[in-house]
Amino acid sequence: MSKTMPDLRFKLFEKAYKTVPLSEVVDKLKSYSLSRDVETAEVTGYKYIHYGDIHTKKASLIDDSNILPNIVAKDYISLQKDDLVLADASEDYQGIATPALILNTPKQKIIAGLHTIALRPKNNYSSIYIYYLLQSQSFKKFGYKAGTGMKVFGINYPNLIKFKNLYPSFEEQQKIGRFFKQLDDTIATQQQLVEQQQQYKEAMLQKMFPQKGERVPKLRFEGFTGDWEIRKFKDFISKAGKKNSSGKDYISYSVNNKLGLVRQGEQFEGSRLDNLDKTAYKLVNPNEFAYNPARINVGSIGFNNLGSTVIVSSLYVVLKMSEKINNEYILQFIKSKNFIKEVKKNTEGSVREYLFYENFKNIKFPYAPNYKEQQKIGSFFKQLDDTIALHQKKLEDYQQLKKVLLKRMFV
Repeated sequence: MSKTMPDLRFKLFEKAYKTVPLSEVVDKLKSYSLSRDVETAEVTGYKYIHYGDIHTKKASLIDDSNILPNIVAKDYISLQKDDLVLADASEDYQGIATPALILNTPKQKIIAGLHTIALRPKNNYSSIYIYYLLQSQSFKKFGYKAGTGMKVFGINYPNLIKFKNLYPSFEEQQKIGRFFKQLDDTIATQQQLVEQQQQYKEAMLQKMFPQKGERVPKLRFEGFTGDWEIRKFKDFISKAGKKNSSGKDYISYSVNNKLGLVRQGEQFEGSRLDNLDKTAYKLVNPNEFAYNPARINVGSIGFNNLGSTVIVSSLYVVLKMSEKINNEYILQFIKSKNFIKEVKKNTEGSVREYLFYENFKNIKFPYAPNYKEQQKIGSFFKQLDDTIALHQKKLEDYQQLKKVLLKRMFV
């Protein structure tokens, strides 16, 4: 270890850091090979931490608000405030020894379960500092070298405690830990806000589009009356996607099931595809849709609202809606669960399911005959999508900030 100090440090702290192996920082506690079959719906006074709950963040910073699984009561040795529980197995090395920390004295007894390593910090070592240290790139690099396995990565206690790192004074450890805890709280609040907005949108989609057996939506803008219809896309779409036969240097795009149209370089983490022969690619003009026939069953369809023509793989289907359909309105149906259900009714193939253009035409959708009503609905959801995107961007900014600070505040 060449560095003797982190890049970023709180003011007023001047004492030198010291290099210490984890073996001198923590004591090992009892953990049990308790799998899911010990769980019960009854409140027994015992809960446990399963390594799967650590990876899904059900167990991370643990207080009485965490919903940990109840287990059948037995004479177990339980954990205390400030104890750490690490997942000793992971599907990839980045998840090796992902930690959970017990913040408060538990009201019920908590046990370390299957594939976990339980630790208790020694005097002058802060549990919350260690919790965030184990999330740092310094530890991730160590875990990659010390871990074992191919399909499932793991780390055992003798290898884990060989990890050496720099530790400041106890007071500075506490301050660093509390700082990251506050940042995590901010991230959690922002994540909750995003989820609430997404749930609100899902509820509004159910209310503003007629459901099975309904002729009108439950919720409607003022001034619109009359029944909706169930129609098929064949009455409203035309095939597009001419070949880029002239080889014009349009930007290459792919379709992501969450983001829609994205640049191929971003989708595939590189620009290698930009060097391929583009004459076989298909044009996607503004206000046209493109999808991969083998991926649309998971929502991989994109709409070109970029204001310019782009190109996609020749394997894609490109289509255009008629002037009787508002694009933003139909885009919301395409993003809905009901659309995916319709897709699955019309796919063909055994090993892999495909939805070609002729099959797409048979998909049914709720049709509002009044174009102005479509516009209203489309605009409402577009505004809601923009709000969600802003909250999502803010969440990603906080997450990136944490990643950068973990790198700069730990060696």
